Amino acid sequence: MPHLIIRVTVQDFGKWKPAYDSNLPARQSTGLKELNLWRNADKSNEVALLFGVSDIAKAKEYTLSTV
Repeated sequence: MPHLIIRVTVQDFGKWKPAYDSNLPARQSTGLKELNLWRNADKSNEVALLFGVSDIAKAKEYTLSTV
């Protein structure tokens, strides 16, 4: 299974996380499976995500649409 790593700095992790969690069905429908979510210990609004990818084309389309 291919993997995708996304690194992003969010404005407020406490607000971002519930919105991110609520988007789970959309991620799953594009073949993305969250494997890990990390926060930077020094910069708590910096997030890195590791996904397993079952459909590269759908995952690419989804990630480009959320930018």
